[in-house]
Amino acid sequence: MFVVLKSIVFVFFRLFYKSFQVVGKEKLPKNAAIIFSPNHQNALMDALAVIYAADIPVCFFARADIFKNKIVCFLLHFFRVYPIYRVRDGYGELKQNEQQFRMASTLLKNSYSIGIMPEGNHAPDKRLRPLLKGIFRLAVEAVHELDNEKELFIVPVGIDYSNYYYSRSSLLVRFGDPINVKEQLAHNEQLPCLFNRLKEDLAVKMKNEMLHIENTSYYHEILFLSEFSLSRISHVDRFRLAQDRISDIESKLKNADIHTIQLIDKTHKLLVFLNANNISSEAYLFPLFSYKNLFLLLLFPVYLSAFILHAFPYYLIRKLSHQSNDSQFISTYKFVFAILVYASIFITSLVLIIFSKNVFFVTLLFILAFTGLLFLLLKKEYQMILSALKISILCPAELTFDKTE
Repeated sequence: MFVVLKSIVFVFFRLFYKSFQVVGKEKLPKNAAIIFSPNHQNALMDALAVIYAADIPVCFFARADIFKNKIVCFLLHFFRVYPIYRVRDGYGELKQNEQQFRMASTLLKNSYSIGIMPEGNHAPDKRLRPLLKGIFRLAVEAVHELDNEKELFIVPVGIDYSNYYYSRSSLLVRFGDPINVKEQLAHNEQLPCLFNRLKEDLAVKMKNEMLHIENTSYYHEILFLSEFSLSRISHVDRFRLAQDRISDIESKLKNADIHTIQLIDKTHKLLVFLNANNISSEAYLFPLFSYKNLFLLLLFPVYLSAFILHAFPYYLIRKLSHQSNDSQFISTYKFVFAILVYASIFITSLVLIIFSKNVFFVTLLFILAFTGLLFLLLKKEYQMILSALKISILCPAELTFDKTE
């Protein structure tokens, strides 16, 4: 049953993202125990990204406080995500980690991999936050439990989203160079020293696999400039160029480069304009005039029909997904509620077909499936066209950019 449900979730997951690319999968150790260490920016979607990118059985451990919500708790346990406790959860709760660590060791022995978000929380920033020592404690205890049965590796993982909240955005997962924990233990250091060294090593390896903007004063400006005019290339190539741009911009800011400071100031004014008009920066980077958009214009009457048919479930899902106080759960709730709502619609249609044997319901199911897919695939495209059109009308000439800048 779990395999069937997991397959359904995977289909929805692939539809949820416009593109899903994986880099470095060949680096995953064979016949070894693995602890995945991804950056954490997007709630449950981060865990799903690693699970489907690795394509091997993975169980995750996450901070215990998110299990307090009953709906979230159910979802997490379904996807084999288990709690791990921190000091802020209370010193009494920390004792439960001994049991959780034993569970993790048992899972590793039984050919499951483990995933832990070493930052300890999530945030919508392309920046690696300080790592906590829990992942290293678990790794050291697991090495002793495995007792030469197999090698244990910590694999750094970088996850990059083109947008955290929208469906049909793109997703990139990058696996970095593994750290052999047993080899690190051979140095015979005191555990605090070992943990600090592992923390520094893992942080460097994770930053290599993700976008990391160190500068907090001009974070949004640097992010915008790092993505400028790269929308038409693959996420893999876009990531590499964005990394180079971030490094270049931050270096020039440290050296007080006049041109870069002026560029940051202009970008800041543009972002203020976009926020004031409720336009995403992603829309500014969207090319308004193209053959693709001309085709979409011709297809609009068909899309409008699909929109009318699916407006109610769409706005229902949108309403439900914004109930959380934590904005980073928006895409998770949107994903889960989309599965529940559309699964209910199609199951109801199938029941009607089976019991009525009426060709009308067969036709209805086909229409719902076709228009639902069309609506999902094209909704964001039309939203971007409208936003780009709004920018072309409202944006002052002094705030426009060209590629030479």
